Amino acid sequence: MPDRSGLATPFPIEDLPGAVWLLAGPGAEVLAANSNASANPAPLSDPELLTALAAVLETGRPTRTGLTGAPTRVALVGPHRDPAGAVIGCLVQVVDVDEVAARWAVAAAQNRLLPATLPVVPGYHLAARYVAATQPGRAGGDFYDALAVGGGRLAVLLGDVVGAGLAATAVTAQLRGAAISALLDGDGVDAVIARLDRLAAHVPGAAGSTVCIAVLDPARGELCVGSAGHPRPLLLTEHEAAELSWRIGPPLALAVWRPPAHTATIAAGDVFVLYSNGLLNAGALTDSLRGVPREVDSVCSHLVGSTLNGEAILDDAALLVVRTEPSRTPPLSVAVTAAPDQLATIRRALREWTARIGLDPDEVLGLQLAVGEAATNAIEHAYRDREPGPVRLTAEVRGDGDLVVEITDEGEWRTTDPGENQHRGRGMHLIRSSMDELDVRRGADGTVVRMSRHLGRARLAEEPVDQPLTDETDQVSFEVHTGHEEVLVRLSGILDAVDAEEVHRRLQQLSRAGSAPLTVDLTGVRLVDSTGVRVLFELALQATAAGGTLTVLTPEGSLPHRVLSITGLDQVATLTIR
Repeated sequence: MPDRSGLATPFPIEDLPGAVWLLAGPGAEVLAANSNASANPAPLSDPELLTALAAVLETGRPTRTGLTGAPTRVALVGPHRDPAGAVIGCLVQVVDVDEVAARWAVAAAQNRLLPATLPVVPGYHLAARYVAATQPGRAGGDFYDALAVGGGRLAVLLGDVVGAGLAATAVTAQLRGAAISALLDGDGVDAVIARLDRLAAHVPGAAGSTVCIAVLDPARGELCVGSAGHPRPLLLTEHEAAELSWRIGPPLALAVWRPPAHTATIAAGDVFVLYSNGLLNAGALTDSLRGVPREVDSVCSHLVGSTLNGEAILDDAALLVVRTEPSRTPPLSVAVTAAPDQLATIRRALREWTARIGLDPDEVLGLQLAVGEAATNAIEHAYRDREPGPVRLTAEVRGDGDLVVEITDEGEWRTTDPGENQHRGRGMHLIRSSMDELDVRRGADGTVVRMSRHLGRARLAEEPVDQPLTDETDQVSFEVHTGHEEVLVRLSGILDAVDAEEVHRRLQQLSRAGSAPLTVDLTGVRLVDSTGVRVLFELALQATAAGGTLTVLTPEGSLPHRVLSITGLDQVATLTIR
């Protein structure tokens, strides 16, 4: 047998779920074990496991086996090798499949109960974090949300349900839903907590849960906050960080009488912080916030990093941070002459305006697509057989977090002639796929396309995100590679009405009118509108008729990939993810 001196724990086995052993040689000598294994060494004598160990030592191939008399327990056995590659031991992990399944079920259920995005509401910036407890038996039960409640006010809540696991997530769903319903009905903080009190008294497992609810009203400079047994929130001003101090009531369903909600002063630029018990591991949070920039992402990242410090946590940790903005972004208004080269002007204005709002790049790209489709229709068709007139774009974010955009012209709405190319008319489909509502109003004075979308800001964006479209990528560029049997064309930039005809002409030439195999790589393309889609459809149909093929390469999840999937290009061409 090779020298066992090469045996060492290959990675932190304490972090692995279940019982884990590092064993040496055919004698199954234990060299290392995690705490779960140390508490229960019995499986090492199981005959099924011993057979699996011998097989792995002989073949070097990992395997799995059940354990005698334990139908829900599975042993995963893998080889451990010395630096030269010889098998000198085994790594054994014994897990309870029911426990693993339960862990995944709790994580999935908990994630569904947290808002996928936070609202984008004028006058506020929001961020949130959620970190599940390390031990699966303790995970689940924290919840938070934020919503506009009219008059420029924002309601926020954060709660912590007693217990953990699927039972806690079920209670979480009921409490969170009841709180949101009450706030949307116009209930004040005290009335919402009273409703949750009554609900918790009748829902098994809900009594003893805690919640903090607040309504921010920057116009009046007021913050109304109430707590049922929940940690007091923090208020960060430009120069200090302090815990709001007032008499809070007991947890839900445990109060005979509750003190009223507390009213505090809040100014533009102040930061309001709600958090759960899982962030109390490091003592006073206010002390750690001295000198931290008063930006919501900075506060979130600092609190999670400084309090949890990458260590195992015994309880879920949830955090919701709100900053009141000193000013609001005014509505956008742009007017251009109906010409294809003005699409770039519209995109640029929209991009700069959305950057001031703080939208996520995915939101911006979807908005660019929808606005580009409506603007393209007006530019190409509103002023047929007459001098081009104006096309106007207006956009604003309402107090309820809805973005409303209008594209207007003074010409005639474009209708598709049944005898025209069957692959026209996809622009409206793309708009509907990118927006929540669409309304087209035609009149003698022109056409108004009105669309809206409820905006959300990603809640768990820990890594830097790609920047929105940049001006230098607006024009399409070609990179052609000619092989013995096919042509590969790499495009970059934006494929829209500006360059569509030239792109179509060049690709036709390169494919010899569809008779030669053609591959179009869209990896460098940031946006494809319905005009670009039509070009690809026509090339695909031409290739089919001439005996050639068209293959289109797109990055998975990219906007071009989503657009081409929605419009059904894969029905006439080969759409490949790269």
